[in-house]
Amino acid sequence: MNHEEKLKRDLITAENNSAWQATLEGDYPRALEIFNVVLRRAASLGATQNRGITRLLAGDAEGALIDFMSTRSFGPSNRNAIFIGTALWLNHRQHLACKDWEYEIEQLWLKNIVYSDAAGGVLPAALLWWGSAHSGFHMYKDVAEQQLKRLKQTQRCRCNWPGPVASFILGDIDENDFLASAGGSAYAQINLRRQCQAQFYIGATYLADGDEEGYKNQLQKGLAEGSNISDAEYHLAHYELKHHF
Repeated sequence: MNHEEKLKRDLITAENNSAWQATLEGDYPRALEIFNVVLRRAASLGATQNRGITRLLAGDAEGALIDFMSTRSFGPSNRNAIFIGTALWLNHRQHLACKDWEYEIEQLWLKNIVYSDAAGGVLPAALLWWGSAHSGFHMYKDVAEQQLKRLKQTQRCRCNWPGPVASFILGDIDENDFLASAGGSAYAQINLRRQCQAQFYIGATYLADGDEEGYKNQLQKGLAEGSNISDAEYHLAHYELKHHF
């Protein structure tokens, strides 16, 4: 890499960081303006994904969906593909969201997607299971559970978050053990983020049992405890609290 190329790369990195900082500060118009400049200069998975998240936060679920759909062009190592289904759900297209999470499971099984999460692809299956807990989508439950059972047998799933999500959904660990497993990092912020995800999936089991109030309480609890805008569960929880009840 020559000097000019390095300067260009460093400028794009600085602008991308500046845009994300604006997102974190809630200044979505400024963030989107910067992301647009960055992406006109050079397309990248990170900037495209972050612009999509910013669009979700700004209430533009349709624009976010366009960004997330385009992330598939960046190759098979795509840990953020679950956001396509997330954006579809937020666009009130729940059936298509479930179909997309089902597609992610199939692509992981065929090894066309080589990375989804540290546990080997738990999140697409977990989100599909959550989707199947809603009325009219129970037909997806078996597909989700089959994938979670396959993954649960792997060392990757047993040793890495979000592996415990699979064990909890399948009934191998109880709620207390699940929450304890979410606190296994040495970093407090990561533990808070995992606690939010854990509360989301605990809520899913309440929903599957027909306990709407319990579901609502778990969503609210998770968002209050340390949610993260980079997690699909954050956006889905907000959507559900606004539209499900």
